[in-house]
Amino acid sequence: MYKKYKKIEFKTYTSLFIIYKMDELMNNNSLLTEIDKKIVLRFKKLKGKNKTCVYNLDKFMEQSKVEEFLKKIKKKLGCGGVITEDDDKIPNIEFMGDHRVTIKEILISDKIAPSDKIELKGA
Repeated sequence: MYKKYKKIEFKTYTSLFIIYKMDELMNNNSLLTEIDKKIVLRFKKLKGKNKTCVYNLDKFMEQSKVEEFLKKIKKKLGCGGVITEDDDKIPNIEFMGDHRVTIKEILISDKIAPSDKIELKGA
């Protein structure tokens, strides 16, 4: 009986520790807000096709301007593009092909975001 009590006490202590750490993380979410403050250009290869995904663009402009930006990029690059949601329900823009550098230059030239707020990821 003493061992069972000790295990229950340990589990309770562990869960309290996890709850405390989660609460601490939620109150100190500077890391999460830093990620949200950047436009992320990510390269993906899905089913043999190359895609460039643009995340967090809606944090820098309104939804109607995002749609205008999509049309402008599609016309300039001559590629397909669509506004979608990721597997984790994160809204993004997908372009066919690897256009990370070109899209970054357009974002900087149109003064949508400075270069330090744009992050390139992928192969």
